[in-house]
Amino acid sequence: MSRERTWWSSPPVETLIPLSSPWRWNGADTPCCKVRSAEYPQSRTTHTIMNPEQRLQTAGLSLPAAYSPSGNYLPFRRAGQLLFVSGHGPRLDNGTYIAGQLATPDDVPAGYAAAQLATLNMLAAVKLAVGDLGKVQAVLKVLGLVNSTADFKQHPKVIDGCSDTLVAAFGDAGQHARSAVGMASLPHGMMVEVEAVFLVQD
Repeated sequence: MSRERTWWSSPPVETLIPLSSPWRWNGADTPCCKVRSAEYPQSRTTHTIMNPEQRLQTAGLSLPAAYSPSGNYLPFRRAGQLLFVSGHGPRLDNGTYIAGQLATPDDVPAGYAAAQLATLNMLAAVKLAVGDLGKVQAVLKVLGLVNSTADFKQHPKVIDGCSDTLVAAFGDAGQHARSAVGMASLPHGMMVEVEAVFLVQD
């Protein structure tokens, strides 16, 4: 006979097991039983590993289609595991760019959004180069150019739109060295331009 509680009992309970059971002795004087603790199923937590594009989608972002260069240059060039990506701007789906010159701290949110879009365009080029953003092992260096007046001082906050997007996509691997500088003008009058160097899988 067994002395067990019902399945909904919360604490583990001792169970009397016949001598034929392979369980070890409990050290008791009466050799009529062996003892074990009742075992209950343990819950398991599954963790879904997201790829960079899924991480972007979780942040409310998505990759646009990669666009062709507007001059005699390549959108990217690879040397071994290093991928050098040309400057990309905040290009919209209709082919125009977010344009304008930043002058005051109140312009930072617009610049941040432009840097974010420019980064998504850059990542579209990275995907075109390697086929899958999951092949990016690290973001090594970012250069951010801000179309701004001479007395504008908030360039780092603007280019955070790029850095935050890279970290959203790649996590710790998206952390990078960076320069953020002001320019008197940029191609197409665009507000921001970003370029980067990536470490990618062979």
